[in-house]
Amino acid sequence: MLHIHEEAEREFVQGAEFIAEDSLSSSEEFIDTIEKGLREIESYPYRYPRYEKHYRVKVIVKFRYSIFYRIHGEDVYALAIYHDSRKPNRWMKRDT
Repeated sequence: MLHIHEEAEREFVQGAEFIAEDSLSSSEEFIDTIEKGLREIESYPYRYPRYEKHYRVKVIVKFRYSIFYRIHGEDVYALAIYHDSRKPNRWMKRDT
């Protein structure tokens, strides 16, 4: 089961709002792309490469975003939906 951290949800919404300031259609594409990425992570959590020791990452190249997540048993925790220009690893303080 996929769980999305509240900060990751907030980052997702803020990203969509920021993109919508320039283009509503691009914002809709961003939302669709992130949601698809989350579904893929839920279905195939081991598909994406390790990041650091305990995490994995799915990179969304088109929008320069990454979804950082952790697998714990049958559960997958999306901990951050982060633009690649932000300071890396700040989100690592978040836990499942």
